[in-house]
Formats: sequence, structure tokens, C-alpha cells
Amino acid sequence: MYGNDCFLDLIGVSKEVDAQECLKFHLEHVHPEDQEQFGEYVRKLSEERTEIVYRFLHPEKGVMMIRCSGKKMEDGTIAGIHQDISDIVRLEKDKILETYLAETNEKLRN
Repeated sequence: MYGNDCFLDLIGVSKEVDAQECLKFHLEHVHPEDQEQFGEYVRKLSEERTEIVYRFLHPEKGVMMIRCSGKKMEDGTIAGIHQDISDIVRLEKDKILETYLAETNEKLRN
């Protein structure tokens, strides 16, 4: 697995790591409960453009939510992007909680 500096920073791996080590590191840090889902994502990549959201165990930051999208290129390689969406997921959960509390307060007032 090759990645630019941004990707390597995202997953918390040294920029000197080779492609095999990078792949091994990445796969070892996909959350255990998301391993099967991630494996299915990888299988689908050879057939179609696909996307996944999974938990990644960053060595310093802890659990991160990652959105990954990829597709098979004409030369047979797989290209994709990884994005840290942890803040977005947190904000969505906060918004759901905020809405719930507002509705509960409204019911109590009535």
C-alpha cells in the first residue's frame, strides 16, 4: 500500500515505511469489529468503485472514524482516498442528542 505524506500522517505511520509494511500496519489497525466489513470492501474494489466508513485504531489519537473510497484503475492498481471524519461523526451524534433533549424539554413543558 502506497500513500502520500498526508495519508501516512493520517494513519500514524513513518514516512520511511515501505509499501508492504504500510499495508500490514494499516490492516492491523482496522478496528477488530470492522475487519470483516473492511475485507468485503477490499473484495469489491476489484469490481466497482466503492466506499466504506470504518474505525481505525491510531497509535496516538486512539479510535478514529475513516471514510475510504476507492476504485480499480485501468492499469489494475487500486486508487483511493482516506478521510478522517471523526469530528463529523461526533457532531452528528451531538446534533442527535441536542434534538432529543430539545424534544424532551418540549414534551415536559406541555
